[in-house]
Amino acid sequence: MHSLGAKMKLGFINGKNQKPAEDSEDYEQWVRNDCMVTSWILNSISKEIVESFLYINSARELWIELEMHFGESNGPLIYQIQREIASVSQGNLSISAYYAKLKRLWDELLCLRPMPQCECGTSKILADMNQSNQLMEFLMGLHDSFDHVRNQILLMEPLPSVNKAYSMALRVEKQREVNSEITNSIHKTMQAKRQ
Repeated sequence: MHSLGAKMKLGFINGKNQKPAEDSEDYEQWVRNDCMVTSWILNSISKEIVESFLYINSARELWIELEMHFGESNGPLIYQIQREIASVSQGNLSISAYYAKLKRLWDELLCLRPMPQCECGTSKILADMNQSNQLMEFLMGLHDSFDHVRNQILLMEPLPSVNKAYSMALRVEKQREVNSEITNSIHKTMQAKRQ
């Protein structure tokens, strides 16, 4: 979707770029663009199933057909992503790698279940609740060696954003790396003096 939007071709799948009459001077350009979008979509489909979509007449028809086949229910995928989020833990990952893994899952979930938009303030409340849930998920998966920073974050009033918590944990990790390098340097110096 992003690449179609970036190339200003979303209209070919959402129906906004209607096919002009065959005698229109825009017809050839429309056909060329529609074939290009259709080709992009077909190239992104698994080889095992692409043959069943090869003879569809336009990018819009292809998109509708794909939605009918695969757009029925996101329930199982949402369940799978939420289950994966619940089971993600830092383990031996760096803070950056751990956060990136969670962020990818959160973004994927948000695509499947977007936040409602309104002027009444409800969407802000829901976004704040989502931010709070993400913070807790991030903190629950942190390695036990980050207990101190986890406790420090949980005692903050108001609770920080997940980005702020990530930044705090990252600073602790970087400080540990610096301290480890200094300790290693001291040990090497002491060993060299003993010899």
